[in-house]
Amino acid sequence: MDGTNSDPAWATGNTIDVNTPNANDLLGKGTHPTTTAQVTTLWDDKNLYIYASVKLDHPLKNDPANTNDNSDSIEFDIDLSHNTSGTANVGQGGDANTGIFRIDSQGNVSGQGDYYTAVSANVSGKTVVAADGSGYTIALTIPWSSGDVKFAPAAGMTIGFDVQINNASQNAGRDGLVTWNDPNTMGWSDSSALGTLTLS
Repeated sequence: MDGTNSDPAWATGNTIDVNTPNANDLLGKGTHPTTTAQVTTLWDDKNLYIYASVKLDHPLKNDPANTNDNSDSIEFDIDLSHNTSGTANVGQGGDANTGIFRIDSQGNVSGQGDYYTAVSANVSGKTVVAADGSGYTIALTIPWSSGDVKFAPAAGMTIGFDVQINNASQNAGRDGLVTWNDPNTMGWSDSSALGTLTLS
């Protein structure tokens, strides 16, 4: 994948709108209310494929010194077992089915949690920044299985899923969040905060 949606297969995917500013006081309640993204997912028996087009409400800084969640980036919180009880700590380990997958505007892929750790060697991503700095697009390939993680996807299955845009408008680290499902931005730790992604 090249970081764009030029492949016609993307037109057949499941698309969601990411436009919920954080409702808690983490990094300032309601910061960056007009940063948005459209996220499209596809899958096969080997991988989950994600394309996202992020539109920023601030000029993209793209500072090489700031990477991961301290830069302009987008992350995907995933729970393959869709544990809605909240007992799974998505990004902190202890559950092989959960993990955070992140790609920043510089194309750096990172993450955390047992699922991410198990498959990270085979995760690939690409970023394309808009010429005017108004946003960026990403394409990310995430394997379903590796090591201790064994997941066999099938049509109709559901997984826990949320999307979080990290804003870094001041070039001094992250200063705002926008999510798809949880306005309290807790998908990084609490599986009950995740939405539902259906494999269709």
